[in-house]
Amino acid sequence: MPQWGKSATNAANSVLYANALMVSAVGRTKLQANVFQNTTPNALEVERVVGQFGHTTVDQANSTLGRAVGAHAGWTLSRRGTGDIATAAVNAPGSGFANGETITVGNGSVTGTLVITANATGNMTAVTITSTGAGWVNATVANSNFNREKHMVNISVTGGSGYTNGDIITASNGTVNATATINTNGSGVFGNIGITLTTLGLWANTKANGDVSFAVTNSTGGATTGSGATLVANLGSSTGGSVTLTIGGKAGRTWGETIVAAGSLA
Repeated sequence: MPQWGKSATNAANSVLYANALMVSAVGRTKLQANVFQNTTPNALEVERVVGQFGHTTVDQANSTLGRAVGAHAGWTLSRRGTGDIATAAVNAPGSGFANGETITVGNGSVTGTLVITANATGNMTAVTITSTGAGWVNATVANSNFNREKHMVNISVTGGSGYTNGDIITASNGTVNATATINTNGSGVFGNIGITLTTLGLWANTKANGDVSFAVTNSTGGATTGSGATLVANLGSSTGGSVTLTIGGKAGRTWGETIVAAGSLA
């Protein structure tokens, strides 16, 4: 029975015993088709992307393959090291951000998470790594997806009386509450201009204005003397922004092992 063939694009032509060359016991149990052109991290060896590829003489001279070639054209075991998020920095600040929004970093074997810090004007100023994730061969393949959690832009009010300066509005039913203080006229009535946000809160990006719940207390958290105010939320979300990642561990390391030298693969 032939152990390999000459078609670099046919899994059935790949070297039959390539799985036996894996350094992990799990990899050695895999089938020929599992090893052929594999690009999944940790599928065959821990913290590596390992796959069998047919390389022609043209491939040997091609520096843009994105994988390691062996010393000779033919069937090659290509290994690429992987790593986790080592650093994360703001590349473009975007707008409309609130503290605590998150970025999910995908396309590895384990998802990473970044938490955003924003300034008073809603620009992203920093990101903190809260989960480093794993399984990226380089930063280019890591996808940074902004989750675009919503936050309170403003609160509007109709009706009500008897409130006191310094009363506190708490907006809830999200992941982080928003708060605001009240400034009234002489008769305990306050309008939109009398509401000052002190924290913006966070809500899932699927939430609508009507999903927000409100409570009003006095300045120490006790019962307010006011009543009758109807409060309406105006939620908003961020736009734009980008981050730059560096991947640590063994990311960027590549090495190839020629297991069958053949100059006539096609």
